[in-house]
Amino acid sequence: MKKLSVIALVGVGLLAASCNKEKSAENAATSTEQKVAESKGEVLAVDTAASVVNWKAFHKGGMAPRWGTLMVKSGDLNIENGNVAAGNFVIDMNSLKVDPASVTEKDKKPADLEAHLKNPDFFDTTKNPTSEFKITNVADLKQAPADAIAGANKTVSGNLTLSGKTMNVTFPAKVDVTETSASIQAKFTVNRADWGIKFGTSEADPAEWMISKDIEIAVDVKAKKIILLDIKSLKLPFLRWLFLYILVFCPEIFRVVYNFNKKIEADQTFLDSLFYYCLRIRLDFYLVNR
Repeated sequence: MKKLSVIALVGVGLLAASCNKEKSAENAATSTEQKVAESKGEVLAVDTAASVVNWKAFHKGGMAPRWGTLMVKSGDLNIENGNVAAGNFVIDMNSLKVDPASVTEKDKKPADLEAHLKNPDFFDTTKNPTSEFKITNVADLKQAPADAIAGANKTVSGNLTLSGKTMNVTFPAKVDVTETSASIQAKFTVNRADWGIKFGTSEADPAEWMISKDIEIAVDVKAKKIILLDIKSLKLPFLRWLFLYILVFCPEIFRVVYNFNKKIEADQTFLDSLFYYCLRIRLDFYLVNR
């Protein structure tokens, strides 16, 4: 009996020690929902094809980790004086994927885990098909924590909505801005319980107890300017006007072309921005060529 007690104590000690090894990113500071940063400056549309959110979750003690990806559905970043001043992006929760490499048990399949994470036990994607992040503040980072993403130069705060609940999170990030693009990269950990996400009826439920509350999130969001065709490159006046007519009055053609080229659903922000620039180009063309 005494020997069993010693073994049990050693086991508990090892489990407690290993709990600190289950994550590689520091917990994001969490608070209640804050006022969203004012949208000002130049707006860059998020490149949904180049952006991704990686996730990683664990069982207690870091055992049997699972990881995968989520796709970014839409968004934009506001650039003012060479810095990201505001922005947001929407995550498609139904795009949740589990990396097969993270499922090593012979009796488990990635597709089954994906279905479980999407059902009401966790994210309930039928009820909450999207999650969203809205920037509330971006500040210079004087000294990056040891576990921050490489090159972290800013502290980003934003309202993160998961499963219909919104909390403000703050984390170190690498923010890059050029003349034609901007990007935000970050890696941080959140406690799913802060958003009311739990598996099991209570804390005492073995199913809930065996799953860590920590979710590691790695964000890689890229945005870029929309560069349109230089209309003056069309030499014949007839072709110029035909191009303008299609551009302004037949946006559905561009939706089809965009879908065909990208093989993804056309982003409404892209189309809205395209229409705006079409009108501006049409006016400039009229003033120059009248």
